Amino acid sequence: MARNEIANIEEARENRVARREERQGLQINAKEVRDLICSDATDTEIAYFIKFCENRGLNPFEKDAYLIKFKEQPAFIAISEEYYLKIANRNDKFDGFRQGIFVKTTEGKFVEREGEMIIEEETLLGGWAEVHRKDLSIPVIKKFPLSSWDKKQNQWTKMPEHMIAKTALKHALRAAFPEDSASYIDEGYEISEDDVTVDQETGEVIEEPREQLPDPEEVYKRDMLGRRRWLFGYMTKHKKIKDPEKIKQYISDVLQMDLEHVRDFIENDELYMTFRDYERENYDGESCDLFTESD
Repeated sequence: MARNEIANIEEARENRVARREERQGLQINAKEVRDLICSDATDTEIAYFIKFCENRGLNPFEKDAYLIKFKEQPAFIAISEEYYLKIANRNDKFDGFRQGIFVKTTEGKFVEREGEMIIEEETLLGGWAEVHRKDLSIPVIKKFPLSSWDKKQNQWTKMPEHMIAKTALKHALRAAFPEDSASYIDEGYEISEDDVTVDQETGEVIEEPREQLPDPEEVYKRDMLGRRRWLFGYMTKHKKIKDPEKIKQYISDVLQMDLEHVRDFIENDELYMTFRDYERENYDGESCDLFTESD
C-alpha cells in the first residue's frame, strides 16, 4: 500500500477520534430538552434521549438529533439531515450533492426530477439523492419509494416531497462517508417505557433499552457474513479472481501481511476497513455501491 494512502486512512481515523473527544464534555439538561425540543415527552423518554445523545456525541441544540412525540404514541429519536451534512462537509473529499423526487405526471409518465417541485395533479412516487466524492468517479446514489417511508403524519402529510427527498439524502450521505457516520441509528428509533429504567431521584437512565436491541452475538455473525459476501462478490465480479488461494494472496499483497494471517482479516475491523479504503481509492469501475453497506 502506498505511503500516502496509509496517511489518508490514518488521518480519517484521527479526525473521528478528535470529533468524539470534542463532544465528550457535552452536557444536556432535561429541562432544556422539555422546553426547547419536545414538551410532550415523558421524563423517561427525555432521560433516555439525553443518554443517547451524550453517548454518541450528538448535540440536539445544534440540530444533530430530534426527540419527536405524537400525542400518546411513544417518542422516537431521529438523526437529522444537518448532522450528516456536517459530517460530509468536514471531509475534504466531499464534492457536493443533488437530490430530487420521482413523480407520475398528468400524462402518466414516470419522471425523475431534481428539486421538490410538484404540481397538484401529479403523483409523488419517491425520492432520490446522489452524493459526490472527489476520489470516486461515480456518485453514491440512493432511491426510495414514498410508500416505504411515508409515516402519514405531521410533516409527511404536509410536505411529503420534502421528507422523502431528505430521507434519500441522509442515507446517501451516510453511505458516502461510512467511516465518519459512527453515530448512525435507524430513522425513527422508538423509545418504550418498558425498556428504560430511570433513577427516580436523579431522573437518569440507569439501564439501556434491552428488548429492542439485537443480540450482540447475532449482530456479529450477521456482520461477518455480510463482510464475506461483499469480499467474495467484489473479488469474483470486479477483480475476476475466483480461486480462494489467489484471493488470499491478493489481500496479503494489499495489506502487506503474512499469508497465514489473511484468514483473520475479516474479523479485524482495522484490517477490513483498511482493505476497503484501499480498494475505494484505487477503484475505477462502474458502481461505487460496492463500497457502501446495504441498508
